[in-house]
Amino acid sequence: EISRLIKEYSLSDNLFVLGAVSDSEKFETLYKSKYCMFPSRVEGWGLVPVEAMACGLEVVAYDLPAYKSNIYGSKFAKLSEIGDIDGIARFVIELLLQKKSKYTLSEFRGFVDRFSLQSVANRELELIANEEN
Repeated sequence: EISRLIKEYSLSDNLFVLGAVSDSEKFETLYKSKYCMFPSRVEGWGLVPVEAMACGLEVVAYDLPAYKSNIYGSKFAKLSEIGDIDGIARFVIELLLQKKSKYTLSEFRGFVDRFSLQSVANRELELIANEEN
């Protein structure tokens, strides 16, 4: 459906769908981008928005249950009701009008650092220790 909409709204010169790419190509593309629009309707955990934030990108996405445990409430994420294309479009226009992000890369990284392997392992150990007491 997204390819049809891109053609229907004459966006082919400005918007393209990459499809499956290697990790290096993914991160190279993220670092070259201004924001991440991720209108997925179903997510298990929502890794792409977190990866985008780690690269310094604000994210526009649908408000999915998966995001409650990671990006929900983040100042870097603009979430629209599932299927609200107009809402997604408003957020994208808002980001395009601001020319560049209001946030520094270190602010983004500070937010996503809580998902590092070390942070997750420490939290797991904390939960196990509390279970034993």
